[in-house]
Amino acid sequence: MSDDCKHWTSESTECYLSRMSFDFVRQIESIMKETGVSLDDLAAALGVPKEDAIDTLGNGDTLTLDSMARIAMALGIDLTIIAHKHDRSFGSGPLFSEVFRMCWEHCGRPSDLYEVQDFSGVRRIK
Repeated sequence: MSDDCKHWTSESTECYLSRMSFDFVRQIESIMKETGVSLDDLAAALGVPKEDAIDTLGNGDTLTLDSMARIAMALGIDLTIIAHKHDRSFGSGPLFSEVFRMCWEHCGRPSDLYEVQDFSGVRRIK
């Protein structure tokens, strides 16, 4: 890959983590909005002051797997980490998790590999 095609996340581990954290926080904010969960509600579920919840979501660089799992559990959602091959030849960087969520929903929300055995009936997403 040529240097002029590199995505900013390839500059350092910190940049890569920042992008991942941003994606997670964006998902959490979207879920909170969809479900009507306020920052007060999240803070109470986490057992922390509202300011700590705001700081955690506002400064994604401080997120850890532990804090992400605690947030997911507090919201009653699942957290899945997906490693995948990705063609970065055009400098697109890591895929947003929304791509995986949409594909999962499009495939009928399979919960295990037995439900994913036959993809012949799946149509392409445009």
